[in-house]
Amino acid sequence: MFLDNTKGYGKIIELEKIGTEKNKEKIYNDLKAKLLTLGIKKITPKKEFDKKFKYYKNNWQKILKYERR
Repeated sequence: MFLDNTKGYGKIIELEKIGTEKNKEKIYNDLKAKLLTLGIKKITPKKEFDKKFKYYKNNWQKILKYERR
């Protein structure tokens, strides 16, 4: 489990569990349950996450400069 609070990007938690295609759904449900125990109710869709990451990656210097003021 990784937790990050990136200035200008926000808070990100990443959970990972190794498995096989056969138990993929069970692992997903286990990780989702873990998020709920941490009080996290919304999982950001990958498409939205990728869009926000791309924006941050292309604008991080401007974002961080603005936050320092």
